[in-house]
Parts: sequence; structure tokens; C-alpha cells
Amino acid sequence: MCIRDRGIDIHKKKTGKVFDEDRQEWKDKWGKRAKEDKEKYDWLREVKPGYVAKEDGGDPFLDDRREKKVRMDKEKANMERNQRRAGMMDQASKAVSYTHLRAHETPEHLVCRLLLEKKKKQIVDIID
Repeated sequence: MCIRDRGIDIHKKKTGKVFDEDRQEWKDKWGKRAKEDKEKYDWLREVKPGYVAKEDGGDPFLDDRREKKVRMDKEKANMERNQRRAGMMDQASKAVSYTHLRAHETPEHLVCRLLLEKKKKQIVDIID
């Protein structure tokens, strides 16, 4: 069955407004005005009969602010961790060839490498 047969308009513009039944007016779903509106009319909250504040002197508003702060701190820590990981991935992806490494070899590195190869050859000879 096609979308048009169902009566769904695919070109319908989505609106950022929603109708508030209590005040009988259209209000914003998100954004600055929606936040201001929520703060303006959210001065009273209904709580469950068994509500207990999470800390002394707490209330639902204070609990919400604290939960948001904890959530934001966690998001910030995750973002910083992801940025560090991305930095490590960038460094790890910068692989260089063996020839390139040999081109930057100092005399000290050369002596060390030759000694290691000599030792490795002696071990192979003993095994054989």
C-alpha cells in the first residue's frame, strides 16, 4: 500500500508548535521561548504521595537541577574521553614504513640494531 493511499502527506511541513489544552493556545515545543514558558508556568509540581527528597531541604525542583548537573558532568567527561580516544586514533593511524624509520636511524640505533640481529642469529644457530 502506498503512502498516498493511506492519506499521509509526505510534503507536510513539520511545525515546532504544539497546542496547549489548558491555556488554549499554541506554544513552542523546543527552544528558548519553550524553556522560558516552562519556567514561567512550572511553579507548582504534583508529587507522588511517597515522595522523599534526595537530600535534606530538597524539593522536586532542586532534585531536577542536581540530576541535570550530574548528567551534564557525565556528558562532559564522556566527550573529553572520546576526544582523547580520537586523538590516540589519529596518532596510531600515522604509520610509517620500515624504510622511513631506517632513514632516521642514528649511529647509536644502528649499533643497537646490529647487536640485536647478531644475538638473534646466535639463538637461531643454537636451535638449529
